[in-house]
Amino acid sequence: MRGRAQPVFTGVLTPEGFRPIGSLRVGDLVIGSNGEPTPVLGVYPQGEKDVYRVTAQDGASTLCCGDHLWTVRTASDRRRNKPWRVLETKEMIGDLRAAHARRYELPLLSAPVRHPEQEVPMDPYALGLLLGDGCPTGATTPSFATDDPGAAVAAGAVLPTGAPGCRVAAAGGGSVPAAYHENAVEIRLGVLQGLLDSAGEPVEQAGGACLVRFTTSSALIGDDVVDLVRSLGGVAEVAVAPADPHVVDIRLPEGVEPFRLARKRDAYRAAGGGGRPVRFIDSIEPAGRTEAVCIQVAAADSLYVTEDHLLTHNTLNDAFIILDEAQNTTPEQMKMFLTRLGFGSKVVVTGDVTQVDLPGGQRSGLKVVKDILDGVEDVHFSILTSNDVVRHRLVADIVDAYEKWQVEQDEGDAGHHGGPGARSRGQRRGR
Repeated sequence: MRGRAQPVFTGVLTPEGFRPIGSLRVGDLVIGSNGEPTPVLGVYPQGEKDVYRVTAQDGASTLCCGDHLWTVRTASDRRRNKPWRVLETKEMIGDLRAAHARRYELPLLSAPVRHPEQEVPMDPYALGLLLGDGCPTGATTPSFATDDPGAAVAAGAVLPTGAPGCRVAAAGGGSVPAAYHENAVEIRLGVLQGLLDSAGEPVEQAGGACLVRFTTSSALIGDDVVDLVRSLGGVAEVAVAPADPHVVDIRLPEGVEPFRLARKRDAYRAAGGGGRPVRFIDSIEPAGRTEAVCIQVAAADSLYVTEDHLLTHNTLNDAFIILDEAQNTTPEQMKMFLTRLGFGSKVVVTGDVTQVDLPGGQRSGLKVVKDILDGVEDVHFSILTSNDVVRHRLVADIVDAYEKWQVEQDEGDAGHHGGPGARSRGQRRGR
């Protein structure tokens, strides 16, 4: 795991929200690429590392070291239906454009993030309507200003009739409270639909797709929309316009409906829906030096969600990996290494079980792995003997002598510590 790391303060998404990667422990749950929780299998401090800020074209960004791994593909890869490739951060520096187009596409969530459901004090759609085009206060009944008859009807059906409901929005400081962000898909989508029904519009694009444009005077609300969209597997990019500084262009994946109002929903569908959300690496810039840590997760593709809902990981795919001197791994270390095997990769493990140098009498991972994995398909063991030693003849004799001595030691230990069963086996050998 040497080198593949993010700064200890980097946010990683868990079912309860973002946590610093440095606070994670083995057994904690983080969110994988399918939106589902996956356990942390290993945490590996890396000391101080030079780090870089990797930024996508939609403004999403995170920090990582130069050896950190990213799943990416190029336009050529996609046209030829080739699998995603894995590159180190430093491999992509200076190679981010192809004919002025961004070269490396990043994967997106294949399904919305699954946070546990929790109770909220106001209907999420009503909250979205209020924050998008209304006037939430803590002292009066809510007011809702719109020239859209459909929106007025929708607001009348869901908005609270008394002041207590309004205090929920006011408590959020004019933004979506955390309880709505870190909630079930239906809750987050309800808030987003309220926001977009009140202040969003479908915008038809060339090629038969449609983006959604959300306009607000509040930077906080704009950030809320971006976070909600990304948590649902979409892409949201903040654009700066002279008339209104907070314009968010949104693309949502198929199956995620941005509108409830019939007028907007029908126009969105008629324009072809959201098309395919995409995210590309836009820049990689040095960002100093800081303490870093690496985690291993149990997800099959080894991906986990980091800041701004970016997907990153630490498994090396399409690689040929050699672990030498493996007799000096513990069983736990051997398991960690073998379970890092990525797609399309091969691993060769070599070592000499007669030369174990582990302290404190620890078991050798190379010794026990044969008992554990013998018979597993696609795992092959080659046992070398003294006949395979390509050295001086005396080396082969020495190896034989040590093997004979080890057998005698093992039998002696078994007879001394193994109880009646061990003595019985020794007696049978004597006969």
